[in-house]
Amino acid sequence: MTDTRKLIDGFNDAWLRGDLAAVSAALDDDVAFCPNAWDGPAATVRGRDAVVEIFAGQIGPGEGPVLGDVYGKITTS
Repeated sequence: MTDTRKLIDGFNDAWLRGDLAAVSAALDDDVAFCPNAWDGPAATVRGRDAVVEIFAGQIGPGEGPVLGDVYGKITTS
């Protein structure tokens, strides 16, 4: 299994457990998240703290949004 696949699988598992700390740990400081536009135009949210704040109201199993596949792009300098 590649490191990227482990990261994505770990993120998905943490999401379904409702483990916000583990989800946050999987994100880079400069993460960008563009949510689906359920209630109007979507705006890109930037930065770990801002993204985690959004995720806090959505994470875990239940009646909230269902997390589909997560795809990551790993860039190196």
